[in-house]
Amino acid sequence: MRKNILIITTLLCLIGFATACENKITDANDYVKKDDDTLQGSESLVGTKWKLLGFFDVDKNELKELEHEFYYTLEFLTDSNVSGQGYPNIMAGEYIIDYSSASIIFSRFIATTFAMGHPDEELYSTLMLQVRYFSFMDNELKLFHSNKKNYLLFRRLL
Repeated sequence: MRKNILIITTLLCLIGFATACENKITDANDYVKKDDDTLQGSESLVGTKWKLLGFFDVDKNELKELEHEFYYTLEFLTDSNVSGQGYPNIMAGEYIIDYSSASIIFSRFIATTFAMGHPDEELYSTLMLQVRYFSFMDNELKLFHSNKKNYLLFRRLL
């Protein structure tokens, strides 16, 4: 019970921290160069929840899947805040999105450290801050990093 209270309190603090910061990024176009090769989404991501399936490497044409017992989720709470879970820790952050250019930037993506997580947790957190573009259709979300080549592949939960 005490552990649950600690987890809930920490999550609320993380969300409060993410929403209270004054130095928010306000325009994705300041950070992302547009070109003719844009990716399009057909609906808002707000209210959706996703589970990370793995990391796709285009050069190797390979999806590095996560071990079954470990998971990472990403939930778009509002038009600027996300939260998630990275086994066994809680994550939260901010994002800005431009649907017309399919650009997205995550900032202040932070995680609790209640317990030692899976080795992929650090990679996940690092790559989330490098994401610049997205693509989503039906039950699949791709968050692109490395010049729109490699991506994090998610399956829709909500």
